[in-house]
Amino acid sequence: GRAAATPPPARRDAADGLAPMLGLPAAGMADAPDDLAALLQQVRAAILSEQLDEARALLLGAGAGQQSQPAVRFHLAEIDFRAGRLDEAERALRALLEQTASGDAAMFHARILNTLANIAYQRNDAAAVEAWSEQALRWPAGPDDKAETGRAPIGRASARSGDHRYA
Repeated sequence: GRAAATPPPARRDAADGLAPMLGLPAAGMADAPDDLAALLQQVRAAILSEQLDEARALLLGAGAGQQSQPAVRFHLAEIDFRAGRLDEAERALRALLEQTASGDAAMFHARILNTLANIAYQRNDAAAVEAWSEQALRWPAGPDDKAETGRAPIGRASARSGDHRYA
């Protein structure tokens, strides 16, 4: 079924409390956020609270139009990654790479590359960690992607230090 249009007060309050930490406006303070923005805010709050089943249910309860959006597809893959379903997460993220190479979805491209590096790290594949991180480093980060700018060099450094390449 479809998730409720208005979240329960406790969930809304939790999402509003986490929003500033994520650099997002609280739902009650935003200028009439659209349904997708409100949904994604609830999903991010659930993911950060390690309520992965709830986050997945919210995403799968969205309409078909929302489910096709790169942001929704990215978060579904992120949930798979956090739940240890690495193959599923990698397949979904690779499918999103081309779709996020330009336009409005481009903000997710570096996140996808960094998440692919994290998957490779979980598999102890230092060469793949470095390759994905190098791609993310070449991707121009937007003003809202400061965290992504930092994740790529950390991934590259962890891959190189694992191979004892400290220079």
